[in-house]
Amino acid sequence: MNLREVFLIKPDIRYKDSFMAGLQESHEENLVQAWVYLHESELHFPHTDFNLFVKKLLDNECIAPKEFVKGVTFWAIYNNEVVGRLGLRLELNEFLRTVGGHIGYYVRPPYRKQGIATHMLSLALQTSYAKNIGELL
Repeated sequence: MNLREVFLIKPDIRYKDSFMAGLQESHEENLVQAWVYLHESELHFPHTDFNLFVKKLLDNECIAPKEFVKGVTFWAIYNNEVVGRLGLRLELNEFLRTVGGHIGYYVRPPYRKQGIATHMLSLALQTSYAKNIGELL
C-alpha cells in the first residue's frame, strides 16, 4: 500500500457500500460504535437510512449529539474504499480530558498494520480544525 494514496474526506454517501463492509467487520469485532461514531441509540442509522446517517455525522461539527462533544468525522479513503475513520473532537468534556483526548480512530481489520492510523493522524493534524484547537490531547 502506498500511503500517499490514502486521503481523508468527510463522510459521503458515495462510499456507502465500502462503509457497510467496514460496518460488518466492526460487528464481528464488537466495535460498532468505534466505526459508526454515533450514540448507541443511533447505531441503526447506517442500516436504516444511510443518507441521514451521513448527515448526522456532518452535523456533529456544529451540534454535539447526546453524550458527545462537537467533532469532525473523517473517512480515510484508499483505492476508492473507506479503510478507516478518524474523529477529531473540537472540544473536550471532563471524561475526554482524562481518558479520550481529541482524536479517536478505527482502521478496518484488512488494512491494519500498514501505517494507516499514523497516516490518518498526520493528515488530520494538518487540517484547519486541528490547527484551530491548538494543543491537542
